[in-house]
Amino acid sequence: MDLPPDYTAIKDIDSKFGGSGRPTVNIIGILTEIIEPAKSKGDDWYLSFSVRDDDFASQWRTDPSFIRCRLFRRERTHLPTGKVGDPVIVRGVQVHLYDGVKEGVCTSRQSQVLFFPADKVPIPELSTAYGYGGQSKLPFNGSLQLSGNREATAPSILEQLAIIGIKAKAAACGTVLKQAAKPIAVSKPRDRHSLIKDVQLDNFYELVVETVKIYSVHDGADGVDLYVSDYTTNKALFLYEPPDTNPSSKWQGPFGQVTMSVRLWEPHASWARQDLREGDWIRLKNVRIKSSPANKIEGSLHADQTYPDKILISKLDKSHDAEFMQELGARKRAYLEKYEREDTAAEPGGHATKASAKAAAKKKSARKARERQRKEEEQRQLEKEAEAQAVARSNINGHVIASHPEIRLSSIDEILDDSHRTMQTRDGGQLVFPFVNAKYRTRVRVVDFFPHDLHDFSRCMDDPTWNTPLLDQDRAHGRRDDRWQWGFVLFVEDATSTRPTPQRIPLFVFNDSGQYLLNIDAIDLRNDARGRTMATLEEKLFILWGNLLELKRDLAPSGVKFPLPTRDQRLSNKPFECCIEEYGVQVEPSPQWPTGWQRIYKLASTLIRV
Repeated sequence: MDLPPDYTAIKDIDSKFGGSGRPTVNIIGILTEIIEPAKSKGDDWYLSFSVRDDDFASQWRTDPSFIRCRLFRRERTHLPTGKVGDPVIVRGVQVHLYDGVKEGVCTSRQSQVLFFPADKVPIPELSTAYGYGGQSKLPFNGSLQLSGNREATAPSILEQLAIIGIKAKAAACGTVLKQAAKPIAVSKPRDRHSLIKDVQLDNFYELVVETVKIYSVHDGADGVDLYVSDYTTNKALFLYEPPDTNPSSKWQGPFGQVTMSVRLWEPHASWARQDLREGDWIRLKNVRIKSSPANKIEGSLHADQTYPDKILISKLDKSHDAEFMQELGARKRAYLEKYEREDTAAEPGGHATKASAKAAAKKKSARKARERQRKEEEQRQLEKEAEAQAVARSNINGHVIASHPEIRLSSIDEILDDSHRTMQTRDGGQLVFPFVNAKYRTRVRVVDFFPHDLHDFSRCMDDPTWNTPLLDQDRAHGRRDDRWQWGFVLFVEDATSTRPTPQRIPLFVFNDSGQYLLNIDAIDLRNDARGRTMATLEEKLFILWGNLLELKRDLAPSGVKFPLPTRDQRLSNKPFECCIEEYGVQVEPSPQWPTGWQRIYKLASTLIRV
């Protein structure tokens, strides 16, 4: 696709302008997200939307071809309307970087935004009428200009051809089509800014807080417990007592009911472990407030359902968050001054140096410490019992942990018959895509595996039958690659189906998902001198698939075929929840894959907890 003069590809914005300043550019792309208009802190209305001009299957906001934009206008009616999947023209957008993401602001008199309804944009083969010599015009919804409330300038011929080109470029991508097919194209913000003192159960909030403590969870839950404070008091929080009443406590403050625990799930947990430090001032988005087993309020931050890799935590920046930082700083100073006054007033006569008062405080603090330790132990025990009861009620394998527990489970039938694979054509027909780029969460049980010998579950990168690019290389002078990778297939059955014969699919386990699943680095299993890796592998796979390996070793030599029939009592294992990624791999066209694309299901973000 050729861009018109004076237009810049999104990925070229940084390099073209040397990464300095805040360049003003014109861009063309596809609308990948749009948020309902909202009122700014002043008198204006603004529209938030996101645009891509390449890598449409990606969900990373830090991609070079992604930009997030805001358009400001005096009236809500002056903002354009559009839906995900529409081509878009943005003129005069000022770009800067924030947390590694390109952000564009349209506030100048020259800024214009045009959304083109995707179903009104023709395919390139029918574009002649919109090019030179043609009279046809693409319909669009445009913003009103600030100067005189004039309508946005209609697209030029070159801009029309570019819109047709970008629509065709995106049409081959299943992810964009899937999003465009959603019944509700305009999403509402799920959270709102709040102070901790005002939060309520079962609501979502944006919080601006100071990081007090960071604890990695060691119970296999794959999370991080973050303790935060904005120095406002909520009586539903845990009470942290000061050192004059509890000197044995390791808690260093803040004291009182001003600190809230927030459980971070992936991908936020990994980001926090790597980038977050105690004392950082941060913004948390989409925090759900819930009740803990000890009947105290706490927060939970899960992955974004639309953009699973999006990080909903950011450190405060003076250039964007000056007002929030001033308010947080003022509350912290007021808290510290109040605590110092109370600390001094606690002593007889208002003096903190009298020996009698110190002795009394020491006895009281020891008693408080014992009571607090007892309460904390009770809380930990309640949490363990609640987790065990949840696993027992669902009758699933509690030793296999899948990320994103907030995502609704999909059946294998729903995965195989994903409606987003089908697209309505302009002539009323249907176009069926060979695959979609999608992620699912499902419940399955293993009924077979391949290769049949566990020694072949790892493959050498120097093997051209595994590392196929080696077939096209001259290896006479090449360096041997002795690395090993995981590569095997689990044949799984839908554990939620009530059909007599539930659906079964092959689930590929490649090196990244194999390392995550097993927590073992791949080696040459046939040269495992002491057999320790092989023994560990068998032990972990037994947790996953029960007695399947023993059954195959005992029954296969006598001619018994695997997988066994559904509900065969000889196979003893429990269903488990897992994450699945669907994508396509290009292959030679054949009767099985007539389009030249093979639909692949890959295990993802699932681990075996010993």
